Amino acid sequence: MTTRTTTDGGRGPHMARPLRLTVWGRALLLLIGGTLPVVAPLPAWALTFTHTQLTTSTGGNNFDSSINANGTKIAFYSTSNLTGGNPDGNMEIFLWTAGAGLTQITTSTGGRNESPSINADGTKIAFSSTHDLTGGNADGNQEIFLWIAGAGFTQITSTTGGGNYSPSINSDGTKIAFQSDRNLTGGNLDGNTEIFLWTQGSGFTQLTTTTGGYNTSASINADGTKIVFYSTNNLTGGNADGNYEIFLWTQGSGITQLTASTGGDNREPSINADGTKIAFESDRDLTGGNPDGNWEIFLWTQGSGITQLTASTGGDNREPSINADGRKIAFYSTNNLTGGNPDGNYEIFLWTQGSGFTQLTTTTGSGSDNFSPSINSDGTKIAFESSSDLTGGNTDHNYEIFLATLNPHPDIKANSADGPLTLSVGTLLSVTVALDPG
Repeated sequence: MTTRTTTDGGRGPHMARPLRLTVWGRALLLLIGGTLPVVAPLPAWALTFTHTQLTTSTGGNNFDSSINANGTKIAFYSTSNLTGGNPDGNMEIFLWTAGAGLTQITTSTGGRNESPSINADGTKIAFSSTHDLTGGNADGNQEIFLWIAGAGFTQITSTTGGGNYSPSINSDGTKIAFQSDRNLTGGNLDGNTEIFLWTQGSGFTQLTTTTGGYNTSASINADGTKIVFYSTNNLTGGNADGNYEIFLWTQGSGITQLTASTGGDNREPSINADGTKIAFESDRDLTGGNPDGNWEIFLWTQGSGITQLTASTGGDNREPSINADGRKIAFYSTNNLTGGNPDGNYEIFLWTQGSGFTQLTTTTGSGSDNFSPSINSDGTKIAFESSSDLTGGNTDHNYEIFLATLNPHPDIKANSADGPLTLSVGTLLSVTVALDPG
């Protein structure tokens, strides 16, 4: 495992001499003038983060990371022999745990295990598989499975032909949203791709009922009462042209259409914990800021509608992953959003409400790409896949799983080299800022 600390290249404020600030206390600057203290604002310190390479493999690949709430566990699938249990290079599910390393969750020959989705505490992983992991899938159909730490596998779906794909698990692991073209509840006789919800103890609920078209990419909120997805169907009467639109299912009230556009696509929604914010990608001009139809990142907020987060010409902004409170969104982009991507490489970015964009990776050249971020609950840790040599441990440019950990801002406290600083009220003050090595 290789770790490296990096900065986004931002700079603190430029200030001139008489006072030196050491970074060690709280952000408090006392200017003694009269009896009132003056509190200085925290400077715009450069955001730093640490890259950790979680997998190291030669040949094979590692994809589709899913991070738990506190960022200490990450599920993904791999064709590499990471722990000695996959010499045939099959697509297997693995779990990385902070302090303990890698565990191979599935062991099978042929077929595939893919699309893992991990719950909040990291003790449950939903995924899809063509393997007979529990004795109930002898025909090798694509089924949904649930792995529980200490208890093993449970087969959630049992069907013949067709498939069940792309599970999304809720916080406590008692609900799983997924897409299926099977007739799981008696309401899908035509075998269309529909959105279903599995609930522990009560089974399946079919959320969409359509003829033709697609319903796909479900993302479930923390308590499982809200599920966002995209669809080409006219589910509420507002999509007669069959465009790819974003829809939200809410328990007790049904389906709401969130986007309404003609032509183009709205895709890859990601829902926050309480279901009030949804990030997604779109090449439509939803707010008046995308007339060129570029792929941009948008944020839907309950009660206030849609906000365009990126505005670029050409290139791509794709696959957003939103944190629990909806104030941080990770995504990948080929655009030069912060001045650090002039070559238009696929880089990972973080949008933070109130402060904008931070570039988390900086790579150059073909064969060095960064994709599919998965953000943890508080937005301080982002797992992603990369063919870049970000830490010095991937010189063969294999697709590996990396973790970017944001470091906290330094706090500051002002001290004058000559003791307490006394100023008359209204006196201008210039200072020099320096980091205290201690």
